[in-house]
Amino acid sequence: MFVSSNLQGIRREAYRMDQRFLSAVIIAYNAAQNIDRCLRSLKAVADESVVVDSGSTDDTVMKSKSMGVR
Repeated sequence: MFVSSNLQGIRREAYRMDQRFLSAVIIAYNAAQNIDRCLRSLKAVADESVVVDSGSTDDTVMKSKSMGVR
């Protein structure tokens, strides 16, 4: 199995199933005030971060994309 993440300028590869790869998934709705802090805190522990937006009307999506998340 090959897994690759190029998010936040970090490239990590896992070639075998016994290597761990952590994806953080954040479900957000109008979280523009907190999304920066949340995503920065995940950089130290997660290989990739994915934000699932639930129809925000603020800048949540734009701020998430500017930090390099999907």
